Amino acid sequence: MIKKKTDNYSLSLFNGQATDIFKKPVQASQMIIQNDVMTGQQLLAWNILVKNAKEQKDQWKKDTQLIRNPDRTYRISRKELMDRMGYQSTNRKPFKQALMKMQDIKATWDVLGTDNENIWASCVLLPFVQCDDEFVTYAFVNQIEPMLFESAIYSKLDLIIQKNLKLDASRKLYDWLNRYRTNPSHLSNKDLWSFWKKVIQGDVDENSYTKEYKIFKRDKLKPAIKEINEISDLIIELFEDKDGTRSVKFLQFKIHEKPKFTNETEEKLAAKEPRIDLEKEFSRLNISSYYKKKIIAKHPDRLIAANIEYTVARLKGNPESILNHGAYLTAACESNYAGYNSDLHSVVKGVSDPIDQTNKIMEAIHRARNLQAEKMFVEMEEVDQTDLIESFNKNLKNDEERIPAEKSKRGNRHLIPFYTWLARQTWGDPTPQEIIEYTLKNNT
Repeated sequence: MIKKKTDNYSLSLFNGQATDIFKKPVQASQMIIQNDVMTGQQLLAWNILVKNAKEQKDQWKKDTQLIRNPDRTYRISRKELMDRMGYQSTNRKPFKQALMKMQDIKATWDVLGTDNENIWASCVLLPFVQCDDEFVTYAFVNQIEPMLFESAIYSKLDLIIQKNLKLDASRKLYDWLNRYRTNPSHLSNKDLWSFWKKVIQGDVDENSYTKEYKIFKRDKLKPAIKEINEISDLIIELFEDKDGTRSVKFLQFKIHEKPKFTNETEEKLAAKEPRIDLEKEFSRLNISSYYKKKIIAKHPDRLIAANIEYTVARLKGNPESILNHGAYLTAACESNYAGYNSDLHSVVKGVSDPIDQTNKIMEAIHRARNLQAEKMFVEMEEVDQTDLIESFNKNLKNDEERIPAEKSKRGNRHLIPFYTWLARQTWGDPTPQEIIEYTLKNNT
């Protein structure tokens, strides 16, 4: 009997697992280590420290009775930091050494910035850190604090999920790709594979055993993708581009959020679940007997069927994007591109193209939210309206797209994008829970 794989993320939702959401600035997400290797645990610690400092700074602004710290230092309970990092050893020495090491690690910030100017190209992560029995006290380089605390563009990173990932490569790849979860194209940046190696490994020796792509893919990239797809709230798919050569040159990832399930959702989905004729499913893609045997030997039927549906949907958009259907389906099943949940039976009957269906649902939800944002804006005081318009305009490079100061000159071409932006700033993107509930409501 084949042992079914468990989607630990979806199971955790049934257990009421808490979340620890960090609104991480995009500039900080696009961070490359230049002079060393940053471990996955150090990256998690960095995220926790930045989030904690932002919360303390916000509290100072709200409570005028609190004493400001002129040295710009922040502190967090040592025990709390260790718990949130998942550090369970009674030996504190490695914990302290990991924090102290961050004083030497230099990072290049905002490496995907459109201006091609890495302003913080030679900045250490923590110029000051102190650890005693009760607290960890720390500080950042003053020049980067505005980027860390005042950024208007950020992604929502779940630190509990990042902690649950065990591999360093998984934690770092998840951290980078998380920002693309709400990208309309669901595609990451496309870069040389050596760039992604630096994202995942840091500044390793040029003679490292992973200097060849096939070794890097086998030992770092594939295990990271597999763990992220099984444990996290994301499904990621790897695209390789040889750019007309014989060797892989560029890598890109496709990112989708997993739907969040409730017990009621599970019952409805199970009731709609079709019976699978696996032979018929294979024939849809003309999978050879070699790949059939290989896939069936390693995966449950419904995982295979879900990934066949995913592959079919990919081919509809671009038939030439997959040259070898058997090899692609094998990779899709191994990394579970479809996000199949063996415990929740998440194959929904009647959805022939789940990506297209989800896009339609997203459009409907966004339309309703944009109307709500318009009503909210109209009811605001004029000073608040002005502040929002200034925030919107400062992110635009084209003068024609900016909202004019005079109300009489504002047309739909200005206001429609503005209301879309305001809705996203106010409520974020629709959660997978909202999407799946909407789907069930309109298919029952």
